[in-house]
Amino acid sequence: MDNEANLVPPPDDSQALKAMLRALIDERDQEKQRADDLQVENLRLQLELERYKKWY
Repeated sequence: MDNEANLVPPPDDSQALKAMLRALIDERDQEKQRADDLQVENLRLQLELERYKKWY
């Protein structure tokens, strides 16, 4: 899908632009936190798997 087709022109109002930027920053931070949480969960599962392998 063409990314340029999804682009919305920035608002002329500086307050609206600031709100848009804050929303994008919040979304980025949430995605980073989700990625970090998934990485921790992956490491936990790897450790659990190793324990089961040793037990087995």
